[in-house]
Amino acid sequence: MNGAEFYWQSIALQQFDFAGREALAAAVQALTLQDWKDYYERVFLQQRHSLQVVAPGKGASCPGATFMCITPPRPSSTGMRPT
Repeated sequence: MNGAEFYWQSIALQQFDFAGREALAAAVQALTLQDWKDYYERVFLQQRHSLQVVAPGKGASCPGATFMCITPPRPSSTGMRPT
């Protein structure tokens, strides 16, 4: 998103704090390496997560993995999804 687009979108959403990007940048720059390590430990290492990988046609190259084939419903001729 370019600068002008950001400002017009902010106006459309009635978000008039145009310094928000700069404030966010300043807050991120203020983080230390230890802050990032603590966050990583808390969010990624201490909590259990799952991972979904979408790789059409590549299932055979992942031995031992669990696979689930999901076929999205096709839209009907009216453009409505079947119920």
